[in-house]
Amino acid sequence: MNFEEAGRAVDRELESLKEWLNKNVEPGTKREMAANLRKIARRLEKLADKLQTPKR
Repeated sequence: MNFEEAGRAVDRELESLKEWLNKNVEPGTKREMAANLRKIARRLEKLADKLQTPKR
């Protein structure tokens, strides 16, 4: 599996997860999950920045 195929597989899984969440999870819980995902996204962005910045 190459990177592009892996990305497509992740997209499919995320779509399945989104459908499941919409059917099975309460709105308040979804709001909390969204807030946590945003925190994770910010941390991942910082990690990506560190990976891009050359060491001195």
